[in-house]
Amino acid sequence: MKLRDYQQEAAERTFAAWDKGLSALVVMATGTGKTVLFAYLILIMLQRNKGKRALVVAHREELIWQAVRTIKKVTGLEPAVEMAELQYGSAMFKPQVVVTTIQTLSARDGPRKRMGRFDPKDFCLLIIDEVHRGVSKTYKEMLHYFKSNNPDIKILGVTGTPDRQDKRGLIEILDECVFEYGVLDAIKDGWLVDIDQQSVLINSLDLSEVKTVAGDFNQAELAEIMERSENMFAVADATMRVIGDKPFILFAPSVRHAQLVSDILNGRKPNCTAWVCGKTNKDERREINRKFANGELQGLCNYGTHVEGYDNPKIEVVVMARPTKSRIVASQSIGRGTRPLPGVVDGLETAEERRAAIAASAKAKLTVLDFVGNCGRHKLVTPADILGEAADPRVVERVKRKAREGKPVNVLDEIAAFTQEEKERKKQEEQRRQRQLAALRVKARFSMQSVDPFDLLQVSPSRKHSSKDWNKTLSFAQRRLLLRQGINPDTMTYSQAKALIDELFRRWKGNLATLGQLKVLKRFGYDNPELSKADASSILEQLAKNGWRRLPVTK
Repeated sequence: MKLRDYQQEAAERTFAAWDKGLSALVVMATGTGKTVLFAYLILIMLQRNKGKRALVVAHREELIWQAVRTIKKVTGLEPAVEMAELQYGSAMFKPQVVVTTIQTLSARDGPRKRMGRFDPKDFCLLIIDEVHRGVSKTYKEMLHYFKSNNPDIKILGVTGTPDRQDKRGLIEILDECVFEYGVLDAIKDGWLVDIDQQSVLINSLDLSEVKTVAGDFNQAELAEIMERSENMFAVADATMRVIGDKPFILFAPSVRHAQLVSDILNGRKPNCTAWVCGKTNKDERREINRKFANGELQGLCNYGTHVEGYDNPKIEVVVMARPTKSRIVASQSIGRGTRPLPGVVDGLETAEERRAAIAASAKAKLTVLDFVGNCGRHKLVTPADILGEAADPRVVERVKRKAREGKPVNVLDEIAAFTQEEKERKKQEEQRRQRQLAALRVKARFSMQSVDPFDLLQVSPSRKHSSKDWNKTLSFAQRRLLLRQGINPDTMTYSQAKALIDELFRRWKGNLATLGQLKVLKRFGYDNPELSKADASSILEQLAKNGWRRLPVTK
């Protein structure tokens, strides 16, 4: 199988870390093929380690079956599933790839935990999917079990969202982040669709008093506010205005919200959507997912079921009816709609070709609809925060401000425009500085005295060029400083100019006579550069009172 260029780089860096005896972390945005990557790594590792096995651990059933399908497609192997009543094999039959959940491994199995069924020495590779969850006690116990009984096992964690809400670093369980590929990179490279952000102001929405728990809104308090009828109808009405005939997925803050908003939408447009939650019967959920994927349903309202492990490239609108402060929740939810339609970018070699193909396809962009009101001290996470992570914070705020005006705002376009504006601003600022410098030169040319500043200050640097001078130039501030003192820096070496600057600063710190004072005093026969500024002022006052004639010499 041929990997994409960034997947190939991630694989190479992972092998390099393993060769050094390190466990590895790979961060790749949702929709860029993390599962394909680790399926490829499984294939190579099993080829290199005959008779060994690979273990994939996730935390949700959706991720388990997604991994099974992809591993089978990439490797040709039939993974076994260890979950609930499903068991991966027996002493006589041990499949090469096992996919399981962390809950399964941590479950009690008689006197021991279920992971005790696995002999760590059988495995050459352990992969943790969505590893941002991996600092919990259960994951640590699982890692300790496999590593302590098999120090040679290779470990890889993959995630699209490495930052955790509780701020605990993955360094607790993994040695090195070997590769990162964000959503902005993937959009620019033409692997994901571009994103428009559109915000709707709901005047009745007041989140200012909602508490924060583990980095996000308290879910019970958030649900109570979002379930108020005026807020639900505002969400539903805005959704209807934006979606048109486009497939959409709506993320709700509660089961009741998902159900009632779905009912309101179906009242506006009969049978356009359905709702699901974690307690929805599995067969019913599969049937709803099938209808949505086949276009029998235009939309899907969900609470807590489709944030991870759900792929439907047809989604063109993501409705964030669950305001969030969490980058993880926001990026995972948005990621459900960033994939291009199947076949659009396949086989295209360049980013330009892929972006052009996406732009010409039936799904040229993803629209993310979010809702704002009175947030008080809270800072909601939006597409602007995720896509503008490496951008100037000012452009992020500008995108948010424009999005609140009710029209779609393209984050990448705004970043590009802001970058160009900043480039032009800096160019104009440099031109202004050059004009100032030129004016200073002219002013200095007419104000310069015939007095040599080195003689005046009794500074005697070498008149020869130092070898270090050739590669050094004065800064704009240094040149301006000398010019304002009536000294032309173009007539001296870097070392000479630097010596004068150092002397000027020494004089300022020591409250010694200024260069201007010394110039005047020099004409009247005073040649003491160590005069204090106060003494120099006193002499100049006496000269002024004497009609600027030499003072009589006192005996």
